[in-house]
Amino acid sequence: MTTPSRIVTPERRADDVGDTALRPQLLSEFGLTVTGTLPDPGTIPAGKLFTVKILDVGGSIKLVCANVTVTIDGGLNYFLNNQYAFVRLLANGSTYNVVGAG
Repeated sequence: MTTPSRIVTPERRADDVGDTALRPQLLSEFGLTVTGTLPDPGTIPAGKLFTVKILDVGGSIKLVCANVTVTIDGGLNYFLNNQYAFVRLLANGSTYNVVGAG
């Protein structure tokens, strides 16, 4: 069973002062698969970082981009399947690159 898509927002940095649109999102659905939708990297400043982590036992996260032609480290989606698994993504202006995972 999957749940509706959620918007994923970037991490806050010191230069984000005053940008109230950037808020962390909890994608938890207690054991279900959640789809997290990343913004089109062409609409946000290059260099924004996103960190997504699974906290639930048995849950999973499928990451996709709002612009369906944008890739995440070469693929159209990215999956996290184990509790405490995480991925750190860097928006480079046209795609997302995985810069850390565990």
